[in-house]
Amino acid sequence: MTSGTSSVSEMLGGADSRNTPEIVYDRLETMLATASLISALRAAQEHRSGTARPAAHPQLLAQYDWVFIGSPGWLIAFGDRISQYGLDEHYCGGAIKWLGYVNEYQKAFLYRYAEEMAIYPSFFEGFGIPVVEAMYFSCPVVCSYSSGIPEAGGAGAFYFDPTSLPSFEQTLSAALRRLRLERGAIRAASRRRALRFTWHDFARRIDEAIARTVTESAAISRS
Repeated sequence: MTSGTSSVSEMLGGADSRNTPEIVYDRLETMLATASLISALRAAQEHRSGTARPAAHPQLLAQYDWVFIGSPGWLIAFGDRISQYGLDEHYCGGAIKWLGYVNEYQKAFLYRYAEEMAIYPSFFEGFGIPVVEAMYFSCPVVCSYSSGIPEAGGAGAFYFDPTSLPSFEQTLSAALRRLRLERGAIRAASRRRALRFTWHDFARRIDEAIARTVTESAAISRS
């Protein structure tokens, strides 16, 4: 274990004492994207106290540790958002954690040992490398159905509309339910999906595209 992963273990110390599985939320994007999950957690808390509509999964805070990673995005004030939704107790108690920026070794550690899933809420990506990174470690992924992200996750990910809290709640609930029944199969499918993408294969395709373009250009010049 590297010093990087050791520091992650120390930061997750609260999770060990709670003995609850971890869900990694990668990454802090815009205020709306991060607020979707925090709003869902608030709904779960209020449902347990009988003060709100039924939440899609009312035991979210009791059963899981929610680990947020990534540097603050634009329009983000994570601590203020936690306070706004009345989740300070859970934040201080370790059910909700924000690790901030993590390096590649720390991120790999989190994906490898996340017992449930990674959540990727981005509004726009050219491709969605973090989805593939999580899947490489057999970590199931719940992510936005947006831009190029489905190209990365394929049929191996669970998708939600990043602008819709009900969509997020429904997808999260469905993913947790399926994981209880098909955990091994889903984790294996995630790994298989990730293995389809390698830098060697990427370089080979670029090389083939360049060679094809050169051949076509030469043919046009001769005609």
